[in-house]
Amino acid sequence: MGSLAVIIGPYRGGGFSTGIDSAADVARLPPGWSGGVWTNELEAVAAALNKK
Repeated sequence: MGSLAVIIGPYRGGGFSTGIDSAADVARLPPGWSGGVWTNELEAVAAALNKK
């Protein structure tokens, strides 16, 4: 209650995880996702996020 979940991109065992940085990543979000989205490429995913 009162918490916000933020989804990030794949973690491949390095020092950092990636963001949701492509339309293909956005397409893999669960239906109805209403949490936050971590991205390094807002311009690339904004349109896809607005369609979800």
